[in-house]
Amino acid sequence: MNWGRFRSVVSSNTKQGTFRVYRSLLNQSSLSRYPHRCYATKADKNEAKTFSNIPVIDVKPFFERSDYSIIRQVDDACRNVGFFYIKGHGVPLELCHKVIDLAEGFFAQPVEEKEKISILNSKCYRGYQVVGQNITEGKRDWHEAIDLYSEEGIPEDYRHDPSKPIHGRNLWPQHPPEFKETFDLYVSELRKLGTKLMQIMALALGKERHFFEPYTNNSYWVMRIISYPPVPHTEDTNIGVGPHTDYGCLTMVNQTKALYGLEVQNVKGDWIIAEPIPETFVINIGDMLSHWTGGQYKSTLHRVRSNSSSTPRTSIPFFFEPNYDALIKPILAHTENLKFPKDGIYFGDHLRNKVTTNFDFKKYD
Repeated sequence: MNWGRFRSVVSSNTKQGTFRVYRSLLNQSSLSRYPHRCYATKADKNEAKTFSNIPVIDVKPFFERSDYSIIRQVDDACRNVGFFYIKGHGVPLELCHKVIDLAEGFFAQPVEEKEKISILNSKCYRGYQVVGQNITEGKRDWHEAIDLYSEEGIPEDYRHDPSKPIHGRNLWPQHPPEFKETFDLYVSELRKLGTKLMQIMALALGKERHFFEPYTNNSYWVMRIISYPPVPHTEDTNIGVGPHTDYGCLTMVNQTKALYGLEVQNVKGDWIIAEPIPETFVINIGDMLSHWTGGQYKSTLHRVRSNSSSTPRTSIPFFFEPNYDALIKPILAHTENLKFPKDGIYFGDHLRNKVTTNFDFKKYD
């Protein structure tokens, strides 16, 4: 596309006509042969398998005026890295900081107070976990956390089935009193953001903009509020979360404070640090979205390391997921590296199988 010509033409047109001019010129570009299909070729993928940094993408131009260059950037990141930062996301920054502050306040309380909402008091895997209670690949993780899930979206025949023990009520801290109200607002904002990001990906994959929404309009979201305690540098217990890929759809991580911990592995096996960048979320692809795209989008191995001997680190990953009863199967004809059956898997079944193996309760019996 001739962007010089675009600027020249637009400068002589009214604001009302700008978008029509843009679309007219866009139709003359290579995108017109494959509507909204912006993703990389196999040659591009082979050249870009190894990354040494995580891209930062300003999504505001897409949200405000459907800037199609953002689609290309997001698509490249999803195919070649599996991780990217977003800025210009529209979630109020004061809210992003407020939830971190509230989380830090909760984790600073005595353990007796925190265990009032212990996961041991829940029949549906929700609530507070002490350090070591969460496990990854059979190993204890060095963090404490609160796990929260959507309380909506479970089909009626699932609600009272004891073989499907995931539906129920969240356990919320009573102190500070604004905790639940603030996090409810935060969840609402991130669900909106997740929907917008999936719109970008739908266009990148050659689909209609709202393609994913029938599958995500009642998202069975998951949120973890995590604190990684400080550890002496002489100890081996600095793996906050062991190496893993996320098992869901789209992860949005709020790590607004200066301490880093998240690390992403490239194809060479190098661990790339995802440094906290002010006013951004870290976004990554989960196994379910990778399967949905026929393996075109990457769910990349990552871990969290506790790197401070004096200061705890707080992080809040929000998992934007499909509807509980959504059947997820590849939407692209050419598939590779599939982790699930080609004829599809119900998201709720997948989530339940994962959640029920996430904890080790033996030492608490």
